[in-house]
Amino acid sequence: MTYPMPQSIPRSQAQSASSIFPTSQMRLAYFITAKSNFDRHFDRQLPLSEGIFRINDPVITVQKAPRSTTKEKCKTELSNHQGAASDHDVAVLNYPNSAKACCSRGFAKTKLGDYKEAIIDFNQAISLCPDYINAYIGRGHAKTELGDCKEAIIDLDKAVLLKPKSGNSRYLRGRARLAMGDYNGAISDFDLAISYGIIDANIYCDRGCAKSLLGRELDAINDFDDAIEFKPNHSAAYFGRGVSKSALGNNKGAIKDLRRVILLTPKKAGAHYARGFALSMCGLYSDAIKDFDREILLNPSDAISYYARSIAKYKTKDMKGAKADNDMAISLRPNVAAAYGLRKGDITGFGFADRLFN
Repeated sequence: MTYPMPQSIPRSQAQSASSIFPTSQMRLAYFITAKSNFDRHFDRQLPLSEGIFRINDPVITVQKAPRSTTKEKCKTELSNHQGAASDHDVAVLNYPNSAKACCSRGFAKTKLGDYKEAIIDFNQAISLCPDYINAYIGRGHAKTELGDCKEAIIDLDKAVLLKPKSGNSRYLRGRARLAMGDYNGAISDFDLAISYGIIDANIYCDRGCAKSLLGRELDAINDFDDAIEFKPNHSAAYFGRGVSKSALGNNKGAIKDLRRVILLTPKKAGAHYARGFALSMCGLYSDAIKDFDREILLNPSDAISYYARSIAKYKTKDMKGAKADNDMAISLRPNVAAAYGLRKGDITGFGFADRLFN
């Protein structure tokens, strides 16, 4: 299908970020939720094991564990994290006073998504060696994944204090700050991490997200471009770039990027909604409704998709369907509905739709 090219508009008149995601919290939720799913789908290579860390181990005065066996390294390289964790269990059993053994097992558990158990291992490593930077980095990352970003930042602050030029500490603290809504702080950490040698698709994608959340769409697109150059199938980068293009009024470009996201990860939340919005901006409401349908199938409790679909149905003169979706959106998120003056059974509030889509 050929989509019409939207009219070029000055940057000063471009759609604001809130046009696509009516609340900054909702916009961030789409970024974080969708990115988290995309990252796991593509086996994202975060610096989560000592074999990947680009820092030197601190001097350890406690008992040291032996070097990893060839068998253990092969298991990790083959993503057999469960097998690697079992090998680390043996290492901890044989070397209970080794901070490195405890920390290594913590990283293995992190790769399995067992963040609470990983934190126990990182706690043990820190009790054995209070200045073990890897343990603070690992624990900070695990806390971020559990949503405890405030505590994560405390751990990562300690890691930065121990080694100010640790790129991994800066990068992971930037991710925690991003999740906390401290976008400027996140960008500052990402900038420093890049200057310290953490250069890959993920960090450019994360920095792009932070810039987009600040409304710096052009700068964000540059970062997403770099991420895609590093990793051509980086779904999260295509997602972010598509959202930024739509915010700038380049909906044809947004549709192209978001189509790529859906081809790569068809069941991931956020992409169908974002493409549906771009299609609506091009006046292709019937196609937009299909995307909103798919988004709602993936996430039945997503109020904003119901509201977006209600607007598209309103534009196609399906007043009954528009009212039904409007009422569902209000039921799911009454606070958001109140902010836009929406009421059940009443679509007079769709004057907002006219401002949004025209």
